[in-house]
Amino acid sequence: MPITTLRSPRLFLLRLTVTDEQAGQSRSWAMPAAPFGSAPWQLPTLAAYLRRLHRSEAPPVLDEFAAYLADRAQGPVPVPQTPYEYDPLHDPRIVCWIDAHAEPAQQGERWPHCSVVVMEQESGLCRWSRMTRLRTAHHVIAYTHAEAAAEAQRLADRMRRRPHEGTAAALEMAEQARDWAQPAHRQVKAEQTLVQAGRVRRALREGVRTVAVSAPGNTPQGT
Repeated sequence: MPITTLRSPRLFLLRLTVTDEQAGQSRSWAMPAAPFGSAPWQLPTLAAYLRRLHRSEAPPVLDEFAAYLADRAQGPVPVPQTPYEYDPLHDPRIVCWIDAHAEPAQQGERWPHCSVVVMEQESGLCRWSRMTRLRTAHHVIAYTHAEAAAEAQRLADRMRRRPHEGTAAALEMAEQARDWAQPAHRQVKAEQTLVQAGRVRRALREGVRTVAVSAPGNTPQGT
């Protein structure tokens, strides 16, 4: 009688670390990697949470994020719900890992401070891995839009080659994620443009003051 080898399921992992003035705390959640445990499907969850914090100007809180995941579990795209309490660096089951770190917005800012590392890997003969670092909430949302658009394009190509109702349903959801991320990306891009313009204006003003003070004949007056 042949011996059946049981293979551990591949996993997707989401970890959030929240740091405030006192300390930092982390919590992790896992789910099966197939079919929705990948960056294009799970990054919108994190990006939407960052936008919620931006609108409310509230600090990130782990318990609130856990409740937020529970709310999104009712949607068409599954999100990780199972608490994960192991060391992901030594777990060969994990093929995609989104490791996010969030801090409250600083005075005068509305976006929380955020950095994210997206790690993807595959095992087997043609093993590969990829690591993407995103250093701000703006970068997270821009990358989310790029990944969602790429996933929608990939599924559209598959539908043209081999139409299937399952692929059609996944394509519809991917297009919805892309269409949600597109205006979010436009918003943060416009905000970045305004911020850069403000920096240029300040630099120009500082330059004019420096020239005025150092110009011949402009002797600073004492008090």
